[in-house]
Amino acid sequence: MELTSPDMDLLVWLESLPAGPKCYWAARDGVLELAGWGVADEITAADPVTLLRRLKQARLATPAARYLGGLRFDPHVAPDARWRKFGTGRFELPQLLLCRERGRLRATAFVSSAAGAARLQKLLARTSAKVAPLPSLKLVAQTPGRERWLEQVAIVTGLIRHSHMRKLVLARCSRFQLSAACSPWLLLRRLQAGSAGCGLFGFQTKGGATFLGATPERLYRRRGNDIESEALAGTRPRGRDARADRRLGRALLADAKEREEHRLVTDMLATVLRPLCARLTVGARPHLRKLDSVQHLFTPLAGRLRRGVGEADLLRRLHPTPAVCGTPTALARGRIAALEPFDRGWYAGPVGWFSAGAAEFDVAIRSGLLTGRTLRLYTGAGLVRDSDPAAEWDEIEHKLAGFLDRLRRSA
Repeated sequence: MELTSPDMDLLVWLESLPAGPKCYWAARDGVLELAGWGVADEITAADPVTLLRRLKQARLATPAARYLGGLRFDPHVAPDARWRKFGTGRFELPQLLLCRERGRLRATAFVSSAAGAARLQKLLARTSAKVAPLPSLKLVAQTPGRERWLEQVAIVTGLIRHSHMRKLVLARCSRFQLSAACSPWLLLRRLQAGSAGCGLFGFQTKGGATFLGATPERLYRRRGNDIESEALAGTRPRGRDARADRRLGRALLADAKEREEHRLVTDMLATVLRPLCARLTVGARPHLRKLDSVQHLFTPLAGRLRRGVGEADLLRRLHPTPAVCGTPTALARGRIAALEPFDRGWYAGPVGWFSAGAAEFDVAIRSGLLTGRTLRLYTGAGLVRDSDPAAEWDEIEHKLAGFLDRLRRSA
C-alpha cells in the first residue's frame, strides 16, 4: 500500500533508521533512486541453479514491487565467513520501499496489516540524521602485495600465450582500518558527491556488513522487451588539463592491447545477446567514456528481447563478462579461483533490481565491503598476452586512488 512521504535525502533516511536489512540503488543517469528497509519477501538459494529457477518463477504482485539484490562473482564457490550472510545471491522486496523516479518520491509498504503499515509510516518521519565526519583510513594490507601481483601477472600472460585463454581479470583486495565506526550510508554520500556517471549501490545484511560501491559499468537495462547493454574495458587516467586529457584519450583509442581487451568484451556480449533478441544493434567502433579519474573504451549494444526472456536468462548468460572475468569464461573463472588468495564475494557480480516490467543491473566494480571498522576495497585489471605487470599494478593503484579520493571529498 502507498504511504505518505515527505521529500528527503534517501541516504540520510537510511542512516536514521533502526538496525535491520537495508538497501540502496541509484541509476547513473539520475533518473531513478531506490531505498529500502526490512524484508517482506526474498528470493535466495544455496546454489545458483536453484536461485535462477526461483528468480524465473517469481510472480510480482503489484507494479510497484521491486526486488533488489545481487549475485556472487562465482556462485559455484562457497562464500567465506565474511561473505556468508550475502549468500550465493539474494533478491529482497523491502517492507518499506522508497522510489524517486524523475523527481517524484513514492513510498510503498509491503505488509498485510494496517498496523504494520502504520508502523512503517512512522519510519518516514525520520528525515534527518546526525552526520559524523569521515574517520581516517589506514591501509593495513594488500592481497596480493606488489611482488606477488607481478608474479601472478607473469603467470597469466604465459598461460594466455600457451593455452586457449585469451584474457583474464586479476583482482586485488586492499584492507583499510577506520579510526572509528562509520556508517556505510555516510560512505555512499561521499561517493555520490564525486561519482558523476556512476551507479551507486549499498546492500546491508541483518548482521550489519555492507557491500557498497560506485560503478561505471552497466550489465543491462530492460524496459519491457527493450534491452541495453555495453562493453566497458580498456582504461587510461584523466589528464591534468584538457590537452593532456585529449592526448591520453587518443592514446587509449590507438592502443592495440586495450582495443583487443575491449573487443573481447564486445564480441562476448553480442554473441550472448543475439539468440536472446529478435534484433540487436552493436556500436560500430569504441568511443571514450570519461569519468572523474579514469576514461574507458565504451561500445553500446541495444536490442529487442524475444518473448519470454527474463532476468534469469539474462543474468545466467551475461554474467560474468570478459570485462571482470576473462575469456573463455569457464577457464578464466577457474584460474581466478586458483590464483586469487581471497573471496571476491559480490565484487564484480551483478547488482540491481527487477520489477514486473523493467530491470537494471550494474557490474559491482569500484566497490568494497564494510564490516565494523574494516573496509575492504576491490580493484582489478584485465590481462591479455601483451600486458605489462608493472603497468597493470599502476592501473589498479590509480583506480584505488580515485575511489579513495571520492570518499575523502566533502559530502
